[in-house]
Amino acid sequence: MSYTETDLDKIFNEKEEETKEEDKESLVSPWIVLLSLGFVILAMALGTILMLLPYGMQLYGIYGEVIIGLIPLIIVMKKYKINPVQYLRLTVTGKFLVLGLVFGFALFITGVTLANLLYQFLGPSKALEDVNKNIIEMISVDYIGLTLTAISMLMAGIFEEVAFRGLLLKAFEKRYNFAVGLIVSSLIFGLFHFDPQYIYIFVTFIYGVILGLIYHKYNNLTIPIVAHAFLDLFSLFIVYLSILGI
Repeated sequence: MSYTETDLDKIFNEKEEETKEEDKESLVSPWIVLLSLGFVILAMALGTILMLLPYGMQLYGIYGEVIIGLIPLIIVMKKYKINPVQYLRLTVTGKFLVLGLVFGFALFITGVTLANLLYQFLGPSKALEDVNKNIIEMISVDYIGLTLTAISMLMAGIFEEVAFRGLLLKAFEKRYNFAVGLIVSSLIFGLFHFDPQYIYIFVTFIYGVILGLIYHKYNNLTIPIVAHAFLDLFSLFIVYLSILGI
């Protein structure tokens, strides 16, 4: 195959752009990402005013999940001038969607198994019981409440993966190494699902490790997003079936 001078210039320019983007990626500070998550906590506290509105719990759930990923992403984009699609590796293919669904179901089985094992040693988790109680309350109102709750679960899959895998894990990996990025991002992911009995923290920590390994293996955030969203939506579906007595 022969290349014209124009073709070679185009290839060279593309390679040069890729190199520039990779250089930008290496500059992203993990501590800036961590600081931005602090702003998320503040924004979530301010957002509690949404609870005063009709369907307040559902709306606050959507708001909280969106800002978890959106605030850090905006800060990183603004400071480092990165291309978010390229930086996060957001490529959608049929293969990635199927893999996401398969991994999502595997996560569900893993979570149920782990929680049941931990219950035997530590007793029931009040945090998990409160989560289930809130979900039942939100979806029992009417179909609008159910729909808004489902949207909240979908947003969790998207924006929590943006924050914890796409930004936090990657920034620590670039600055230190993958093992550090995986442990730190998974630990913080677990702490964001706080549980005084540690059951919920441990289960979500394991989720974080698995999702981080998936992200690293495929170098693509679409698969963890689909897996996380499927996990949450399938869990919601199981709860809804229990309400219907099925």
